[in-house]
Amino acid sequence: MDEMSSKHIAAIFIILSIGSFYINFYDGDKNKYEQAGKKQTAIFRKIERLYYDAKSENKPDSVKYIGQLDILMKEFDGTTITKQICGSNWYAHYKLFSEMEKRWIEDQLSLTFWKDKFPNTLKIFILIVFCVILLSIIYRFN
Repeated sequence: MDEMSSKHIAAIFIILSIGSFYINFYDGDKNKYEQAGKKQTAIFRKIERLYYDAKSENKPDSVKYIGQLDILMKEFDGTTITKQICGSNWYAHYKLFSEMEKRWIEDQLSLTFWKDKFPNTLKIFILIVFCVILLSIIYRFN
């Protein structure tokens, strides 16, 4: 039994080491990611203000608001960084849906927790972990 546990500990340390090397590849770009995040948060706030401005008017000028939204979306697209670290989308979901005031998005888009707020890759990861655990339990009892 001791031999088996030392193999598990070694495997865990190998996985952690590989993960640490992977994360270090992105360390040099940390400031770039931070600046992009700040710009995107500022754009998010501008879109929120635009939404409430349009909502507060009796007869909003849709052409004006759509034009302003297009400008903000082009600005947002210019700040995106396509090369992302694995799992960063989970963290982004958490930041948006747990820490920011986003009621206006939920009301406008009718978002649900499981379908929209819970990342699909996290659902798949949980399913895979569950299957591995289930298979290991079945394997041990056979």
